[in-house]
Amino acid sequence: MRNSSGGSAPYIAVHLVGDVDAEGKVLVKDEAGTETRVPGEELYPMNYDQQPDCSLLFHLSEAALLANLLTRDGLTLPYTTTGNVLTSINPCKPVPNLYSVGTMKQYVGRRPAACPPHLYAVAEQSYRNLCKSASSQAIVVSGVSGAGKTEA
Repeated sequence: MRNSSGGSAPYIAVHLVGDVDAEGKVLVKDEAGTETRVPGEELYPMNYDQQPDCSLLFHLSEAALLANLLTRDGLTLPYTTTGNVLTSINPCKPVPNLYSVGTMKQYVGRRPAACPPHLYAVAEQSYRNLCKSASSQAIVVSGVSGAGKTEA
């Protein structure tokens, strides 16, 4: 459910307590135990498992995508894909072996779908496309200042 209290989290997890009433509102309970009636259209189903590719999520919504990214970040998995787009969340701390030679070797000569999401998978696919088509390749890296673009 969208967080209307102005907190830092844009969505909060709630549990359904009651059915939809005549006005289309549902009784929900948040993690603090507070019960509230909210319009049914403000509720988003959640996925129970994180996915390395957001396009594999059973429920797709802004809330589901954000929850998947945050869950993966909590597991120290900074890279997530959505189709062929790689999303990175700066872990703001060192991640052992994230850019090691051993990690890089796992991606050499392999299709991106056969490996966990990583910048090395993007580089490998770009190199494969370069060799196959003999045409220039481009990788777009964008983000706000301090997001970790230089490290990537």
